[in-house]
Amino acid sequence: MVRTRKAYNIPGGDVMRTISVSIFPERDGSYFAEPPGWTGCYAEGNTLGEVKANVREAVAAYLGAQPDSFELSFEMRTHELRDVPEEDMELDPKIYTDLDELLRDLKAGL
Repeated sequence: MVRTRKAYNIPGGDVMRTISVSIFPERDGSYFAEPPGWTGCYAEGNTLGEVKANVREAVAAYLGAQPDSFELSFEMRTHELRDVPEEDMELDPKIYTDLDELLRDLKAGL
């Protein structure tokens, strides 16, 4: 779900959209940003200023709009990690080259 709200830009009388953007700090000190629910729309940056500028460009490209035609509302977030049992973290080395074989295994619960 895209969280947007309308706000009025008084000087021009035009309606501007305010788009919520989540910013996540990364382990290496950089940042990742995305509007929640916008598949494929994200940005990265080494500083907060850089990630904010980059996500503005990403949103503009995603919308096909000018970067100054909308407002962004930023929220700092943390990555939500959950405990995963160790046995669930093991990778199945089988690579399927036959779709029918894959479908049979999926139906069998393998």
